[in-house]
Amino acid sequence: MLRLLLLVGGCLVVVGVAGCGRTSTFDDWNLTLSSIEGTYFIIGLESDGEAMDPAELARAHDAERTIRITPTQMITTRNGEDDPVNYTINTSTQPFEIDMTGVGDTSEEKTYGIFKVEGNRLYICAVESTNPDDRPREFKTTKDNKAMLMVLEKRPE
Repeated sequence: MLRLLLLVGGCLVVVGVAGCGRTSTFDDWNLTLSSIEGTYFIIGLESDGEAMDPAELARAHDAERTIRITPTQMITTRNGEDDPVNYTINTSTQPFEIDMTGVGDTSEEKTYGIFKVEGNRLYICAVESTNPDDRPREFKTTKDNKAMLMVLEKRPE
């Protein structure tokens, strides 16, 4: 599964989302690579159309639910070690696109997704694939689309 999602103790492969409200757009949130920079905490995971039980997610260590985002990498902790994933974003599309690349056990892993920012929350819906056409088009998971949805809450600096 997505290396980015394996950060939760290396054992959580399900992903989730919550939240509604105003979705930020390029016009009302001057989005750049550095705009999403910061430290985030995973607050929701969903896959196959089902959200992970919040109590189960809460049992993971805080360090394993934390993601540091720099202008070029998302850095998680796996087995006490930093596990960076390179990413690029495209804000000329709606929804915004995100491409992530990591090195797996035997090869490079590609993940294609979409993202949005609502207040201090970052929503990423993505699918691991070799084909960019598999990118999700909405923030929704089903058994058929193989997408995973993650909700991150930005921590104050």
